[in-house]
Amino acid sequence: MNGNNFLIAFSIGCLWPWNSSPNRDCLLNYINNLDLEGIELTFATREQLLSFDLSAQNRMWLESLDVGHAYMSSKNEVRLIVDEFRNRIKQVHFHAAYRGKDHLQFDNPSKSYIKAIQPVFDLDCTIVIEENFFEIDMDPVKREILNVKTMFRGKADENGLSQ
Repeated sequence: MNGNNFLIAFSIGCLWPWNSSPNRDCLLNYINNLDLEGIELTFATREQLLSFDLSAQNRMWLESLDVGHAYMSSKNEVRLIVDEFRNRIKQVHFHAAYRGKDHLQFDNPSKSYIKAIQPVFDLDCTIVIEENFFEIDMDPVKREILNVKTMFRGKADENGLSQ
């Protein structure tokens, strides 16, 4: 690894078209024997998570919740997923979603979005900031990191984000 400290992981989402079953566990068999340190298992809806039954050999891989995709499915979806699968969620992909667009920054999230994602603020897991930054400018990136840290330090409620 040339002295670098990194992990190479693969998103199972890249293979979803290979199987029509809602249980995607069999897709892990395609990549289980590859030289990878991780596999990303992301669930956008409660139905996907309910249908996903990890076999014993695949239980080591992370399970993720993408809040933006869940919210786009339903304003109640994040709460429903967290209520039912709190102990199985190991990673949250965190980004804003608004009017059919996702991977947005939290520079001005709607009150309804902040209210809908409240349940993730109490999870004990890795938070992955997953927004698009189209211009080479570190100021918006730094601002976004501050926004996310502010939210997870309890300064976001259904009234919005406060600094």
